[in-house]
Amino acid sequence: MLLMRIQDLLQIILAICLLLLPAVLMAALLRVPPMYRLAQRDRSMRAGIVLGNGLLCFGITYGTLVWLAAAAIYAIAKFYFDTTFGLVSGITRASVDQFKWGIINELWLRGVVPAEGGQRCLSGSITNCQLADVASKISSPESISFILFGLALFSALVNLLLGWRFTRPPVGQRQADHNS
Repeated sequence: MLLMRIQDLLQIILAICLLLLPAVLMAALLRVPPMYRLAQRDRSMRAGIVLGNGLLCFGITYGTLVWLAAAAIYAIAKFYFDTTFGLVSGITRASVDQFKWGIINELWLRGVVPAEGGQRCLSGSITNCQLADVASKISSPESISFILFGLALFSALVNLLLGWRFTRPPVGQRQADHNS
């Protein structure tokens, strides 16, 4: 019982660390001398660089989270192809693996590109789209996009805070700016 609680706690800690990793790494890029010097020109330049970095962090984190969700949905749906939901005609359960990346990418595209209503095929491959439709019966990245959006927003906010901290002027320069 105690071991399960510790294991659950460790999984939560690992998930938080993996979520914060892109935020910390991208904020650390602002300490690279050319970026740091550019951010020191004036306050609006600093704000623009930090905001741009935060938006980039949000995009990368959201895209990665949606892709991981699509891969997880495929991994779960793979066991249900042909048994519970039926399968696309002409595709055997054994041949589903050859469409793995196409299905994951179709699910990812559906999670990233806003829906205009109804079923859609974004990858252009009818087979991949049909198999993605079957996999979507379990869940889809679109159905959990609000949660993924919130997680990516959290990562971007951490990036903004760290970026603002990392681009602060040196202590002596801050005191001189404050006194003038």
